[in-house]
Amino acid sequence: MRTKLLHVFMIDFSPGWGVREHSHEFYQIWYVVSGSADYLLDGRTIHLEPQSVVFLRPGAVHELPPLKEGLLHYIDVKFQVQDRELEEKMAALPTVIGMKDRRIEELLLHCRDAWYDEGEYSRDIAALIFEQAVLVLIRQQDPARGTAAFRYPAQLDTRDLHGPVKKMVDYLDSHYVERNTLDDLANVMSYSKAYLCKLFKEATGMTIISYLNYMRVTRAYERICYTNSSMAEIGAMVGFSSVHYFTRTFKKICGMTPGEVRNLQKDSILRDTMLHGSFNYRYYIGPTDRKTDASAADGNGEEQAPQAES
Repeated sequence: MRTKLLHVFMIDFSPGWGVREHSHEFYQIWYVVSGSADYLLDGRTIHLEPQSVVFLRPGAVHELPPLKEGLLHYIDVKFQVQDRELEEKMAALPTVIGMKDRRIEELLLHCRDAWYDEGEYSRDIAALIFEQAVLVLIRQQDPARGTAAFRYPAQLDTRDLHGPVKKMVDYLDSHYVERNTLDDLANVMSYSKAYLCKLFKEATGMTIISYLNYMRVTRAYERICYTNSSMAEIGAMVGFSSVHYFTRTFKKICGMTPGEVRNLQKDSILRDTMLHGSFNYRYYIGPTDRKTDASAADGNGEEQAPQAES
């Protein structure tokens, strides 16, 4: 392992709470899940927003002044680096990084879950997941890595939610196809619209509409890849009011348009077919075929390679 994981925390700070000025001889990463705050680092004031990564090097003097309002929800990881090449790469990272997607958040949440899991190898699994997060973070900052790749819209982790926010998420999960407005949601929840919006943003780091669109995109993904439905049909199936709004939202979340994702999937299938179409143990059973052994021989006693699928 190129890193040594020391500890993983999930921390909430409410008004009046802060962190005194200090430094230490290990690396530290803060990832802000929700909320905002001003953070002091080596005498500079840094404003933190959701999806901000604060990368602290050994010896960095840092402090979180007592929060004045709201709730700050963040993941705190302490670690050491045991590889010279990785340390050189990390030296080039900026102190504060604004993430454009939630891949790092998802990895860090999985890392935390594994860290506190009491099962066998759980700490080793946590260390592997964290090292993946570090490598993804480094690669995302590399301008030479080329154009942005497709970002699979993984289901957001809502296990820690409770109360009205959990009730909202459950309702949206069941009614995402409907054209519900915030007023409709407020009527269902029996709370004011402004209160619900504030509560949801503090708990998840997302607006209600952003969460709803994210969920619709996850539902659309498999339909794009594995059906022949048009983009207009798929957009309507998952609740988007127009194909233009669907396309724009999908690209914002996934980094590609729905059409580009469908073409990527076709290219992937074609590439696999070209690489493995002559694999002797691969076979196809048509609707009227009777299943036979995958290694059935032809008339000459030799295995027949299947034709490449189209």
